[in-house]
Amino acid sequence: MTLIGLPAQGDWPIPQLFDRRRLELAQSNAPFQEAGLGFSTEFGELTALLAPVRSLDLVTPVEVRDAAILRALTVRIVKLTRALIASTMAGQGELQALFDRILFETVVDMGYLLRGSGDRYEAFARHELRHDRELLDHLGRNRALRNGDELPMEQRTRERIEAKLRLAGVHAPDVPLPGEPGDWPAFEERLGSIGEPDARAMHQLGAGSTHGLWHEIATYHLEGDDLEAKLSWSRPLTQPLFALPIQGGRIMAAYATHLGAEAKEAFRDRYLDLVRRANGADLLHEDYMARADLIPPPEA
Repeated sequence: MTLIGLPAQGDWPIPQLFDRRRLELAQSNAPFQEAGLGFSTEFGELTALLAPVRSLDLVTPVEVRDAAILRALTVRIVKLTRALIASTMAGQGELQALFDRILFETVVDMGYLLRGSGDRYEAFARHELRHDRELLDHLGRNRALRNGDELPMEQRTRERIEAKLRLAGVHAPDVPLPGEPGDWPAFEERLGSIGEPDARAMHQLGAGSTHGLWHEIATYHLEGDDLEAKLSWSRPLTQPLFALPIQGGRIMAAYATHLGAEAKEAFRDRYLDLVRRANGADLLHEDYMARADLIPPPEA
């Protein structure tokens, strides 16, 4: 397979090392957050180098579309990783939780697509266009009510949706409307692709950050026994900074392998080494969390 976009030798990020003894003796969460930020940064920059890599051997429109879906999801992961890091460094726990949840779902979708046949890509394209189909039908009804006339804004919107459908190689009648059954499975089924059955529980609370559910508003936007308004930002967590390079690193190693031998040789071992280092630090962080209540407070 002929690939373009492979990084030059001097482009690679410096691997994030950590002082194991320092983490073993840590009296605060600070060194763990520092290590986690380093691992997430390394993951994001590795993935930024992987995103432009593409094959010149794709022939059919379906092959081109399927490769573009994976490439776009990879770019999405890069941007969301950078947003996760920025929100963590800014001390904005609410935004960190939001980006973590969206990142996790994107990584899961990458894994699900990579571990299946071309039918999954077709189902993904149709599923992601369901709201466009709903709006297209609404515009069609409006046009019928006006005996074929449409407003300029409606025409622009219709043309944009039709362009999306053409790009995806999908016909509007084949796209299920919201609420109708389709081929794209529920999140629980897609989750099996990353091989961590407990991962959903780790990230599920973050789902509230995308919808403003009770957990999210009670945790981040209210405080005190009287549930007063909380306008200050909440403290970011450290666990997402380890989970991303561990779970994401495995999936991106699989994506590099999917792209071909050159990408596999260039990226796979780097990702898996990152997974190994991040996992080691994560285990030490769990040890710290287990004894955190026993650590005496700093002297005044």
